[in-house]
Amino acid sequence: MASGVVAGVTPTMPHARDVTVEVPPGAGRARRGAGATVPTMEPPETIRPAWPRLAAYVGVSALHLVFLAAGPGWAAMATKPLLLPLLFAWFVRATPRGWWRATIGTGLLLSFFGDVALMGPRDPWFLVGLGAFLVAQVAYAIGFSRDLRRSVVRRRPLLVLPYLALVVALVVWLAPDLGDLLVPVAVYAVAIGVMAVLATGVSPAVAVGALLFVASDALLAATSLAGRLVLPMSGLWVMSTYLAGQGLIAVGVAARARAATSVAPAEGTV
Repeated sequence: MASGVVAGVTPTMPHARDVTVEVPPGAGRARRGAGATVPTMEPPETIRPAWPRLAAYVGVSALHLVFLAAGPGWAAMATKPLLLPLLFAWFVRATPRGWWRATIGTGLLLSFFGDVALMGPRDPWFLVGLGAFLVAQVAYAIGFSRDLRRSVVRRRPLLVLPYLALVVALVVWLAPDLGDLLVPVAVYAVAIGVMAVLATGVSPAVAVGALLFVASDALLAATSLAGRLVLPMSGLWVMSTYLAGQGLIAVGVAARARAATSVAPAEGTV
C-alpha cells in the first residue's frame, strides 16, 4: 500500500493497484527534491494476456472430439499432436516463473510425447508412451507436493483409502489380461494414484482434473489394453476425460502459482 501523499495531489482511489504511475527513465534510483527522498520500486513480474492460447486449446480439443465421433479418422490423428503443445504454450505464458511452471510444464511436455508415442504401433511404442506418461505423473506429483500440508494426506488421511482402493481394484481387475505388461501398468497405476492424492492439496479444480486423468487412463486400459470393457466410441470418452483433466490441472495450477507469488494476472489471462 502507498503510505505517503505528494504535495498538491489529493488521492481519489482507495487502492494502490488502481493508480497508474509513469516512471521516467532512471527512476530505478531514489530521487531527491525539496529536501525529501522519494524511493521508487521496480515493478513485479507481470503475466501477459494468454487467453487466445487457452481458447485455441479448447477449440482444437472440441474439433478433435468431433473428429473422433464422426470422422474422418485422419483429421483426429492430425489434431491430436496439437493439443498438449497449445495447453503448454498457454500455461507457460499464464504462470509465473518458478516451481509450478517448471514441474507442471515438464509434465505437460512429457504428456505430449506420450500422446505422440501412443499414436504409433503398439510394439514398441506403447511402452515408450507409458514411460513418458509415468515420468509426467512423477513431475505432477513433485509439483503438487509443495502443497502436501493442504492435501488429504495431512488434513484427512482416511480419504487416501478410496484412492488406494481404486488403484488396487483397477490393477486386480486388469491383471488377467495384462501378461508381461502387469508390472509396468501396476507401477504406472501407483504413480497416477499418488499424483491424484497430492492434487487435493492444490485446489478443487486440480483435484477434479487429476481424477479425470485417472478415469481416462482407466478407460483406456480397460477398453484397449486389457479388453475388459466394451464401450461404444471409447476413444471419445478416453480423450474427453483426458483433455478436460489436463486442462483443469493446468488452469488450476496457474491460478495457484499466481496466488502463491502474489502476482496479479493481467486482464484476459484466463
